[in-house]
Amino acid sequence: MRKLFKTAIPVTGIIIVSTMFTGCSGVKQADKLTVSDLFADALNVIKNSDSLCVDGDIDMDIKMESSGLSVSFSVTGDAKMEADIKNDAIHSEFDANIDALGISQSMFMENYMVRDGENIISYTAQSAGDSDDKQWAYSVKDSDGFSIANFLDEVDVKDAEFKEYLESVTTDLVITKDTETIDNKACYVVNGILQLDAETLNGISSDYMTDVNNDKYDIKSVWYFSKDNHELKRVELDFASSIKNINTDSYEITFEPNKLDLTFNFSRNEKVEVTVPEEIKENAKESVDSDHAFDLLTEI
Repeated sequence: MRKLFKTAIPVTGIIIVSTMFTGCSGVKQADKLTVSDLFADALNVIKNSDSLCVDGDIDMDIKMESSGLSVSFSVTGDAKMEADIKNDAIHSEFDANIDALGISQSMFMENYMVRDGENIISYTAQSAGDSDDKQWAYSVKDSDGFSIANFLDEVDVKDAEFKEYLESVTTDLVITKDTETIDNKACYVVNGILQLDAETLNGISSDYMTDVNNDKYDIKSVWYFSKDNHELKRVELDFASSIKNINTDSYEITFEPNKLDLTFNFSRNEKVEVTVPEEIKENAKESVDSDHAFDLLTEI
């Protein structure tokens, strides 16, 4: 599963893994419907699509302490992603405002990830403040034969271990009596705790950062699935009560989030075709440390 997350920016990595917890397939009658059915059908919708579009909102208020130094900061922002699954290409944008040490700073990042033969090329630009000047850089990495479409095709929704894991992580998720309308579609509302074990979360996290303080993570969440085909339309995640301390190979950070909320809206547009503009290809400069830069960008 880890390879899938190397095809998207950090925020969108969380989106993709959220849609991958699945157990069985087939749309059932409402009176026989289970949470497992909803997640399985949502995955099947993605498996049978050529594209996935995501709009996300981020709201964080965090205190960090390391080596006696304490820093509080907040981040509000939004992320957008268009995934051209058929052609193995992703376009994403991240726009945020960061408040730290009494200073407010806006930041914008844009990224294209496309396949070129056996390689995956990442084009990235970022700007700070009011500057519209984007300096594009590119990184190249061997795809190791991986593609998004092939990965989705290989996911076996009937696998016994998949089913067992799904049951364990969705134990505290329930289908409520509420109905929400999203994109003019009536949706089931699933509310409760998503349980992730440390091994799974570390498996999709950075090679440079390993959280060793918790055996599991109980993430408050609300999920919205359309009533017609159980397509996942929205997910709201609250990580604040789960993530506390983070250890790296060289230092320890006390991580105390007062707020760490992520909201993602999903949609499909069969006309999505992600291509890198020729101007960007012509003007992008190779990253100084191409491999490492690529890893830092795509790790979660």
